[in-house]
Amino acid sequence: MRLRDLNTGELFRFAEREGVYEARGNGWFSTVEGYNGGPWHSGPDDYDLVERLQRRNARFWVWWNDGWVKITLKPGQQLSVCGGGRCDEGWSQYGESWLHTGDRVERSWFTDGRDCDGRLQHYGDDYAVLDELAPANAGEFEEMLAPRWRDSQTSQIDEFAELAGY
Repeated sequence: MRLRDLNTGELFRFAEREGVYEARGNGWFSTVEGYNGGPWHSGPDDYDLVERLQRRNARFWVWWNDGWVKITLKPGQQLSVCGGGRCDEGWSQYGESWLHTGDRVERSWFTDGRDCDGRLQHYGDDYAVLDELAPANAGEFEEMLAPRWRDSQTSQIDEFAELAGY
């Protein structure tokens, strides 16, 4: 199939290129986040081999604020949440952000806080493939789809451990 055969707004993958793209019409394309990929040029005997993808929302459940919350993201859509406050020994803050990139959901997360043991931060990035959303083992919520997050990167900062040379 050639890129020019797709309708404007259709999602696709190139045969020999990573990622999910959106057809913009007349041979032009972009990422689902809106970054222009430009026109795709080929010779008269070449074909722009592409795989047409079905545009679909990402629907999954996450544990947030002491309960299960259902999230629905359209391709290219991002959602961010943050919470926290004071506690008996200091403060804490936490947040997550999810981005639907077409064939997967990318997540960035962090926790941050200070107590009598000093400041401690955790943060990371991971992703879940849409086709691998799996039922969560959550008792009465057996039908929920919870992502199987695949770690891309995680880090931690422990204020007093760093001061001690660890």
